[in-house]
Amino acid sequence: MVSTLGPADFHAFLTQDPESLIHLPAVCFVELQLGELAADPEQGAVRDLPYNFIHHLRECLVEVNEKNMHTKMVNRVQSPEFPYRMIKSGIYLGNMNGLRYFPLPPRDELRSKYYRWWRSANLF
Repeated sequence: MVSTLGPADFHAFLTQDPESLIHLPAVCFVELQLGELAADPEQGAVRDLPYNFIHHLRECLVEVNEKNMHTKMVNRVQSPEFPYRMIKSGIYLGNMNGLRYFPLPPRDELRSKYYRWWRSANLF
């Protein structure tokens, strides 16, 4: 799912908003890196982003930025697997009672201190 909402508002939208078309009792999510697509979804370079269906991702990003919508489903059939390096900063876990954030160590620290693990977590 792509969204213009920050983590707290995204959590509230999914677990507490009675007008939302999607309502979940609990949710776990991460913010993923988009590289140049974050600032320029139409023309931004893809480089080494591991996303399938880049054209559809671009369309979804443009729609949430241009239309009066906060979220858009990108792809419901793609595997939920992605390289660890794509996670921006941490993992969010929430239910109707609240949201918890579990920050992850910075990439540079993981690369320098845990190189073998870092490499294995980013093979795809």
